[in-house]
Amino acid sequence: MKLSKTDRYNFIQLVAFSILLFFLSCNSYLDGENIAIYTLNYNHGLMENALIGTFYQCMVSLLGLDLKSYVTLQIFNMVFNVIYFLLLMNLFRQVVLRAGDLEDKSKYLVLVIASIVLVSNFGLHKNFGSVDLYLAIITLICLELLMKDKMTWLVLPLAVLAQFIYSGYIIMYFLVLLATMIYLSYKRHGKYKNLILISCATVFSTMIVLHILTGMTESGSMLLDSATAGQAMLDAIMNSAQDASRLNGPAEIRPDIYGGIVWGGDLWITKKHIIEVFIALVLFAPFIKLAMDFIKNLKSKMDKEEARFFRVFSVIAIIMMPRALLHSGTGRIIFLLLFYACVILLIALAEGQQSLDRTIVEMTAYFADKKIYGIFLLVYMIMLLPTWGTSINWMTGHIANLINTLFLHIW
Repeated sequence: MKLSKTDRYNFIQLVAFSILLFFLSCNSYLDGENIAIYTLNYNHGLMENALIGTFYQCMVSLLGLDLKSYVTLQIFNMVFNVIYFLLLMNLFRQVVLRAGDLEDKSKYLVLVIASIVLVSNFGLHKNFGSVDLYLAIITLICLELLMKDKMTWLVLPLAVLAQFIYSGYIIMYFLVLLATMIYLSYKRHGKYKNLILISCATVFSTMIVLHILTGMTESGSMLLDSATAGQAMLDAIMNSAQDASRLNGPAEIRPDIYGGIVWGGDLWITKKHIIEVFIALVLFAPFIKLAMDFIKNLKSKMDKEEARFFRVFSVIAIIMMPRALLHSGTGRIIFLLLFYACVILLIALAEGQQSLDRTIVEMTAYFADKKIYGIFLLVYMIMLLPTWGTSINWMTGHIANLINTLFLHIW
């Protein structure tokens, strides 16, 4: 299928807007914590977060580039950011092609919002080079296969690969895949039921096997050797940076980078996360109100079977939320929830979900009557996003630090 002349023109504008968003937020600086992941490898045995580092070091060595150069690492990550961007644009293109019954202004309003939410996240220095970039890329590839119903057998090995990259994948981006397969199974009369069961069982088994193997092979001396070798490479990369003052994060490879993360992390980080959540509820209040109205309107148009699937999607989203109290940060989980909501919304549009189409048309009509308010909300959304890592965004981080300095003195 090809885009019509009108859609081609509108889609080019959407891509241009997305590129502008990316460059507004992208500064291509890496945090020390993200750099540390690329210094680990499997030379000293199986360990957490070492697959990306092993792949990076093998690729750079094959290309004959300087392994300990900060610029090399920047270029490597920019390549994968471009891949992520292209996969997103392809997903948007699928929506434009398949949601033909939806009027253009409604369709492109949704895509503009999705672009603001999804495009610029991994360009920000807090997320540039993070493990989540690779998890999101693999997930988007799997979604493409599912939507086109081609080579769906690849979804399983790709999901297992993502599980090897990061052990928390099963309760993060894999849940996006799970929800998509459940929805497509409903829309396409159970076609993906076997794939759902096999994928869940295989990824869960992979998680258990990985934990057992890492527990058996990670002796204290092997971890110490790996951390020592990684620290030397980390120091070399940071020293090669032209502006070392922009490299925030740990000066050393912490145990939680190559080992497990405990629930809650440091207590002060958990307290900071809780404080930022309350601040975010105030800052995001207009969008929370709109989302609640949208969901209420959507549910009123659903039949019983659609409502049952909506409850399933809500439960899946709730499963992701406890990770907000982990050391990994609230910003990370909020982006995951936004990613989940946007992807499910876009796939439902592409599948011609009538109740969703009618709700979006009504939302578009509402903003057509309040253009100034709508433009304000879009600008305000751009100001609030992208999300950060430990902090939710720059506003919540600064406000929480100010409150702590003046009153709390927790960190």
